[in-house]
Amino acid sequence: MVGFQRRYAAVTREAMRRVAEKGPVTLAVTTFNKQMLGGNREFTTTLWNDVCHVVDLLRYMAGGEPVEVTAHRDTFDAEQRNFYTAFVRFDNNVTGVLFGSRASGGRVLRSELHGVGIGCYMKIPEEIEIYEDNNRSVMGGWEVDGVDQRDTPNYEGVLTMHRHFVECVRNRQVPLTDLRDVINSIRFVDQIEGPLPD
Repeated sequence: MVGFQRRYAAVTREAMRRVAEKGPVTLAVTTFNKQMLGGNREFTTTLWNDVCHVVDLLRYMAGGEPVEVTAHRDTFDAEQRNFYTAFVRFDNNVTGVLFGSRASGGRVLRSELHGVGIGCYMKIPEEIEIYEDNNRSVMGGWEVDGVDQRDTPNYEGVLTMHRHFVECVRNRQVPLTDLRDVINSIRFVDQIEGPLPD
Protein backbone atom coordinates (compact mmCIF):
# COMPACT_ATOMS: atom_id res chain seq x y z
CA MET A 1 0.00 0.00 0.00
CA VAL A 2 1.13 3.55 -0.79
CA GLY A 3 0.36 6.57 1.42
CA PHE A 4 -1.72 8.67 -0.94
CA GLN A 5 -3.95 9.83 1.89
CA ARG A 6 -5.91 12.47 -0.06
CA ARG A 7 -8.11 9.68 -1.42
CA TYR A 8 -9.20 8.93 2.15
CA ALA A 9 -10.19 12.44 3.30
CA ALA A 10 -13.83 12.55 4.42
CA VAL A 11 -14.67 15.35 1.97
CA THR A 12 -13.16 13.38 -0.92
CA ARG A 13 -15.08 10.26 0.02
CA GLU A 14 -18.31 12.27 0.29
CA ALA A 15 -17.78 13.89 -3.12
CA MET A 16 -17.08 10.50 -4.70
CA ARG A 17 -20.25 9.07 -3.14
CA ARG A 18 -22.46 11.99 -4.13
CA VAL A 19 -21.24 12.19 -7.71
CA ALA A 20 -21.48 8.39 -8.16
CA GLU A 21 -25.15 8.61 -7.23
CA LYS A 22 -25.74 11.06 -10.10
CA GLY A 23 -23.10 9.72 -12.48
CA PRO A 24 -21.05 9.91 -14.57
CA VAL A 25 -18.03 11.99 -13.55
CA THR A 26 -17.44 14.78 -16.07
CA LEU A 27 -14.67 16.92 -14.56
CA ALA A 28 -12.08 16.60 -11.80
CA VAL A 29 -9.81 19.44 -10.63
CA THR A 30 -7.01 19.39 -8.06
CA THR A 31 -4.99 22.28 -6.63
CA PHE A 32 -2.04 22.09 -4.25
CA ASN A 33 -0.17 25.36 -3.72
CA LYS A 34 2.50 26.44 -1.24
CA GLN A 35 5.30 28.95 -1.02
CA MET A 36 8.73 27.41 -1.43
CA LEU A 37 11.00 29.96 -3.07
CA GLY A 38 14.72 30.53 -3.32
CA GLY A 39 17.49 28.00 -2.84
CA ASN A 40 15.48 24.95 -1.85
CA ARG A 41 17.30 22.48 -4.09
CA GLU A 42 16.01 18.96 -3.45
CA PHE A 43 16.93 15.50 -4.65
CA THR A 44 13.89 15.58 -6.95
CA THR A 45 11.31 18.12 -8.06
CA THR A 46 8.33 19.16 -5.96
CA LEU A 47 6.06 17.32 -8.40
CA TRP A 48 7.59 13.99 -7.38
CA ASN A 49 7.77 14.54 -3.63
CA ASP A 50 4.66 16.62 -2.93
CA VAL A 51 2.38 17.58 -5.83
CA CYS A 52 2.21 13.86 -6.70
CA HIS A 53 -0.47 13.57 -4.02
CA VAL A 54 -2.94 15.61 -6.05
CA VAL A 55 -1.85 13.97 -9.30
CA ASP A 56 -2.94 10.68 -7.73
CA LEU A 57 -6.11 12.31 -6.39
CA LEU A 58 -6.95 13.64 -9.86
CA ARG A 59 -6.56 10.21 -11.43
CA TYR A 60 -8.54 8.57 -8.62
CA MET A 61 -11.46 11.02 -8.82
CA ALA A 62 -11.54 10.83 -12.62
CA GLY A 63 -11.76 7.04 -12.41
CA GLY A 64 -9.73 6.40 -15.55
CA GLU A 65 -6.28 6.52 -17.07
CA PRO A 66 -4.85 9.59 -18.82
CA VAL A 67 -4.74 9.37 -22.61
CA GLU A 68 -3.96 13.02 -23.45
CA VAL A 69 -1.83 15.19 -21.17
CA THR A 70 -0.93 18.79 -21.94
CA ALA A 71 1.38 19.98 -19.19
CA HIS A 72 3.35 23.14 -18.49
CA ARG A 73 6.24 23.40 -16.08
CA ASP A 74 7.89 26.57 -14.90
CA THR A 75 10.42 27.89 -12.41
CA PHE A 76 9.72 31.08 -10.49
CA ASP A 77 12.26 32.46 -8.01
CA ALA A 78 13.65 28.99 -7.33
CA GLU A 79 16.52 26.74 -8.37
CA GLN A 80 14.28 24.07 -9.90
CA ARG A 81 10.77 23.63 -11.23
CA ASN A 82 8.16 24.75 -8.76
CA PHE A 83 5.07 25.38 -10.91
CA TYR A 84 2.95 22.80 -12.77
CA THR A 85 -0.31 22.92 -14.68
CA ALA A 86 -1.90 20.13 -16.68
CA PHE A 87 -5.00 19.63 -18.79
CA VAL A 88 -5.89 15.96 -19.08
CA ARG A 89 -8.32 13.77 -20.99
CA PHE A 90 -8.94 10.35 -19.44
CA ASP A 91 -9.91 7.15 -21.24
CA ASN A 92 -13.44 7.35 -19.79
CA ASN A 93 -14.02 10.84 -21.32
CA VAL A 94 -13.48 12.66 -18.01
CA THR A 95 -11.57 15.94 -18.21
CA GLY A 96 -8.99 16.68 -15.53
CA VAL A 97 -7.19 19.88 -14.55
CA LEU A 98 -4.19 20.09 -12.22
CA PHE A 99 -2.61 23.10 -10.53
CA GLY A 100 0.52 22.71 -8.41
CA SER A 101 2.48 25.81 -7.48
CA ARG A 102 5.24 26.31 -4.95
CA ALA A 103 5.54 29.94 -6.10
CA SER A 104 2.24 30.98 -4.54
CA GLY A 105 1.55 32.87 -1.34
CA GLY A 106 0.83 29.96 0.98
CA ARG A 107 -0.62 26.49 1.40
CA VAL A 108 -3.93 25.71 -0.33
CA LEU A 109 -5.21 22.17 -0.93
CA ARG A 110 -8.48 21.97 -2.86
CA SER A 111 -10.30 19.82 -5.35
CA GLU A 112 -13.47 19.70 -7.38
CA LEU A 113 -15.52 16.79 -8.65
CA HIS A 114 -18.38 17.24 -11.09
CA GLY A 115 -21.05 14.96 -12.45
CA VAL A 116 -24.29 15.58 -14.29
CA GLY A 117 -26.33 18.01 -12.19
CA ILE A 118 -23.83 18.04 -9.32
CA GLY A 119 -20.61 19.84 -8.44
CA CYS A 120 -18.55 19.29 -5.29
CA TYR A 121 -15.92 21.80 -4.15
CA MET A 122 -13.58 20.59 -1.44
CA LYS A 123 -11.24 22.40 0.91
CA ILE A 124 -9.26 19.40 2.07
CA PRO A 125 -9.81 18.35 4.82
CA GLU A 126 -12.20 20.83 6.37
CA GLU A 127 -15.12 21.44 4.03
CA ILE A 128 -17.20 20.26 1.09
CA GLU A 129 -19.56 22.61 -0.73
CA ILE A 130 -22.12 20.78 -2.88
CA TYR A 131 -24.27 22.22 -5.63
CA GLU A 132 -26.90 19.71 -6.72
CA ASP A 133 -29.75 20.64 -9.06
CA ASN A 134 -29.22 24.32 -8.21
CA ASN A 135 -29.37 23.70 -4.45
CA ARG A 136 -26.35 24.44 -2.25
CA SER A 137 -25.24 22.66 0.91
CA VAL A 138 -22.03 22.81 2.94
CA MET A 139 -20.62 20.18 5.29
CA GLY A 140 -17.52 20.06 7.44
CA GLY A 141 -15.26 17.05 7.06
CA TRP A 142 -16.03 16.16 10.68
CA GLU A 143 -19.77 16.14 9.89
CA VAL A 144 -19.25 13.67 7.04
CA ASP A 145 -17.66 11.18 9.45
CA GLY A 146 -19.70 12.16 12.52
CA VAL A 147 -16.73 13.13 14.70
CA ASP A 148 -15.78 16.18 16.74
CA GLN A 149 -14.55 19.14 14.70
CA ARG A 150 -11.34 19.29 16.76
CA ASP A 151 -10.57 15.64 15.93
CA THR A 152 -8.86 16.43 12.63
CA PRO A 153 -7.01 13.07 12.40
CA ASN A 154 -10.39 11.32 12.22
CA TYR A 155 -11.50 13.09 9.03
CA GLU A 156 -8.40 14.38 7.24
CA GLY A 157 -7.46 11.02 5.74
CA VAL A 158 -4.29 9.66 7.33
CA LEU A 159 -5.98 7.76 10.17
CA THR A 160 -8.69 6.47 7.80
CA MET A 161 -5.95 5.28 5.43
CA HIS A 162 -4.16 3.39 8.22
CA ARG A 163 -7.40 1.80 9.40
CA HIS A 164 -8.14 0.74 5.83
CA PHE A 165 -4.69 -0.85 5.55
CA VAL A 166 -5.14 -2.81 8.79
CA GLU A 167 -8.56 -4.05 7.65
CA CYS A 168 -7.11 -5.11 4.31
CA VAL A 169 -4.36 -7.09 6.05
CA ARG A 170 -6.89 -8.71 8.39
CA ASN A 171 -9.29 -9.60 5.58
CA ARG A 172 -6.69 -10.34 2.90
CA GLN A 173 -8.05 -7.62 0.61
CA VAL A 174 -6.28 -5.36 -1.87
CA PRO A 175 -5.97 -1.81 -0.50
CA LEU A 176 -7.38 1.18 -2.36
CA THR A 177 -3.86 2.55 -2.85
CA ASP A 178 -2.25 -0.74 -3.79
CA LEU A 179 1.21 -0.36 -5.32
CA ARG A 180 0.00 -1.96 -8.58
CA ASP A 181 -2.62 0.77 -8.92
CA VAL A 182 -0.34 3.59 -7.81
CA ILE A 183 2.19 2.68 -10.53
CA ASN A 184 -0.33 4.24 -12.92
CA SER A 185 -0.31 7.47 -10.89
CA ILE A 186 3.49 7.51 -11.05
CA ARG A 187 3.35 7.11 -14.84
CA PHE A 188 0.97 10.07 -14.84
CA VAL A 189 3.42 12.11 -12.73
CA ASP A 190 6.12 11.27 -15.25
CA GLN A 191 3.94 12.51 -18.12
CA ILE A 192 3.38 15.83 -16.34
CA GLU A 193 7.07 16.24 -15.42
CA GLY A 194 8.36 15.58 -18.93
CA PRO A 195 12.09 15.82 -19.56
CA LEU A 196 14.07 17.68 -16.94
CA PRO A 197 16.13 20.64 -18.09
CA ASP A 198 19.91 20.23 -18.27
